Amino acid sequence: MIFSDTYTFHKRYSILTRTELDEYSEMPWLYTPLVDSQYDPVTISTVTKENLNKVLEWEYVIKSRDVIKNEYKMLGIIHTNENAIKSYVSRFDISYDVLRTEKPHYIKGTNTKHLNDVWEKIENVLSINKQGQTGPRLVGMTHDQYGTANGISVHASNYDLSSFNSSLLSDLNEYSTRNKNHVGGKLTIFPDKVIFDMDLRYPRVISGMRKYEKQTFKEMTGEDIMLTKKIRPSFYQGVQKHIFGLKRYNLLTLEQCEYIVYNIYDMTANDMSDFKINLQYVFSSDGTLTDIICSRICYQQFEFCEQPRRFIDGEEGSEVDLRDQPIVYKEWSKTGLSYKT
Repeated sequence: MIFSDTYTFHKRYSILTRTELDEYSEMPWLYTPLVDSQYDPVTISTVTKENLNKVLEWEYVIKSRDVIKNEYKMLGIIHTNENAIKSYVSRFDISYDVLRTEKPHYIKGTNTKHLNDVWEKIENVLSINKQGQTGPRLVGMTHDQYGTANGISVHASNYDLSSFNSSLLSDLNEYSTRNKNHVGGKLTIFPDKVIFDMDLRYPRVISGMRKYEKQTFKEMTGEDIMLTKKIRPSFYQGVQKHIFGLKRYNLLTLEQCEYIVYNIYDMTANDMSDFKINLQYVFSSDGTLTDIICSRICYQQFEFCEQPRRFIDGEEGSEVDLRDQPIVYKEWSKTGLSYKT
């Protein structure tokens, strides 16, 4: 544990080389040594803190332009399993179109003038989106071990990725735009590479209602019309659905899917653990895929994501592994009623 408590913690693996890379820990900025010296890690130097806070403390000159909420700011650290710090990640949420009104002030205040080429690329990839406060967001930066910014992260409904000359990168973008409820699709641009973060999402509750019948819909009352039929899928089931979609659209190979489901899953606490992941595709500046990073999400905002689940059901000798079962409602087979999944 590198921070004073375990808030968010990932184990990171390379899918291409099939090796464990490092670990990622994250904590709300307000509860880090960048704000209060009582918090860990105490080893962060004064210069590094100043560099990181140039980004995390930045405010508009005209503060009425927009609100930047401190409670949404996060400090992430990529480190070894012995807590040796390799690099940093700052996360926040700023309207990119509002930021444009003070962009020179932002670049100077965050000391990111050396990333001018990256800022130009970001303008190009975001140019196809509608402008306004509901448009693209500036959502973070990456930093080297001294806190100096070396990459910029944005989130938008779509990206113009033609300049990167990568069909796979374009396919990832298209996949995320078709599945907005399940794939976030964040882009981080560096001077020499680009990372497409799938930002995979997991439903906690799935609700359903009776099959729509136009002639009787207005007569339905109570539980008939309310979405009260609920199931709570495991993270593992969400992983299976994500992998099914990624393989179907050739964004992962069968061997890569098996490495995630079998090899990485085997590194959890036991064979009944729940399982939650995220994927980041790393490309060089010429569009060549250099790695796919799989993050095994152990903790997310204090929640332990690998709790043991009752995946095995049935009597001895005829057990069924529920992880391999599709998400369906029992009412489907018993009564003929259909529910959305």
